[in-house]
Amino acid sequence: MSTISPSRLPWALRSALWAGTRASELPGFLPLFLGRTDLPGVIASAERTLRHPLELSAAERDGLIHWQQMHGDAPLTVVGKAALKRRAANTLVVRAQLRQRLDEEPAIARQSVARPIIIASLPRTGTTLTHRLLSLHPLARPLLGWEAMRPVLSPAERRLNYDPRLRLAQRLDRVKGLLGRRFSQIHEFDPLGPDEDSPLLFHTLAVPPLIPSPCLDWYLGLSQDELAQRFLVYRELLQLLQWERPAPDGGFWALKSPAHTYHVSALRRLFPDATVIYLHRRMSQAVPSFCSLISMFTGLMTQGNALAERIPEFAIEWCERGLRRFVDACDEVSGKGVIHVSYADLVADPVATVQRICEQAQLDFPESYAARIRSHLSAHPQGKHGRHRYSAEDFGLTTAQIDERFAWYHTRFDVPTTR
Repeated sequence: MSTISPSRLPWALRSALWAGTRASELPGFLPLFLGRTDLPGVIASAERTLRHPLELSAAERDGLIHWQQMHGDAPLTVVGKAALKRRAANTLVVRAQLRQRLDEEPAIARQSVARPIIIASLPRTGTTLTHRLLSLHPLARPLLGWEAMRPVLSPAERRLNYDPRLRLAQRLDRVKGLLGRRFSQIHEFDPLGPDEDSPLLFHTLAVPPLIPSPCLDWYLGLSQDELAQRFLVYRELLQLLQWERPAPDGGFWALKSPAHTYHVSALRRLFPDATVIYLHRRMSQAVPSFCSLISMFTGLMTQGNALAERIPEFAIEWCERGLRRFVDACDEVSGKGVIHVSYADLVADPVATVQRICEQAQLDFPESYAARIRSHLSAHPQGKHGRHRYSAEDFGLTTAQIDERFAWYHTRFDVPTTR
């Protein structure tokens, strides 16, 4: 079974992980370096940033408790512990700052959200390419990387004559090479360009984990009505970002996250006019690629093979449960408002595929847009950062095994299972 070993990570990250692991073995180092990493420590960290005490709702406390259990009993690296604490504390900060902003300017929450076009497909099915091409449309209002990282500014930051998020994104753009070519081969991240809205979903405290985690069962226990209630924060963040940078007249939000496959029904409750795009790829190709992505993050976040050994089973379970949730959501509305796209068609002819999407979404497809797509494809050819190599056998799986597990899905959506 393959995992991301230190030799496959960039030298800078290997060195940092090694130094962090050695330092964490010193008595008193972690409390001094990270402070408390339990729930009271997370709350205290957020309160220091906000400079006022917090009162958590029952839903917030419940979500944070499960977030703290994200990695189960797997030992975390220093990077993992720091990231988990920072993300949880940042979510509390964002939620508090959002409430303050909406109290100050109630008109923000009264505005209608421009029609969302949501790419809700499984990971590794062409979602990033589709999202970036759709974001080039003249009526698109994509979520940008720097907005996703910092959706709410503090009152002091709003008084500045520049947007500090842009400067942060520019710095990240310069240093993202530290993650190495392999990360870019798996997923290209552009902090200055269109990005997925998973970071916004984190602030709902109700997202399906993308790593082996006991939290998935907790998440699946939430009804679509409960999820819709928790996702009010997601809608409010879109309203705020739209207030600050409006969509074009008659425009649409171009949104994308693999997590959406789990809660299409909840999204429809919040956005009745939403259009959902779902890409379909042979699962014996998508699952090993998903395993490769998961193993990259578990290699950074956890020590040993405690999580790595569970990756294949988790990836298959995550995909199958997500697909069945999506099928249920389609059946609720008899498939209305859902655009199905073949991954094979997207790869073979991206321009024609996007044109079909626009026709079904009732969007114009001017020649100037087609030219922008062709220009983007020329500047970003597939494999620009090197080929992402993976196989089912790398993770103790076989192509036949995966195809058999997902035969029901391939049949329902007429997904070709031959190369």
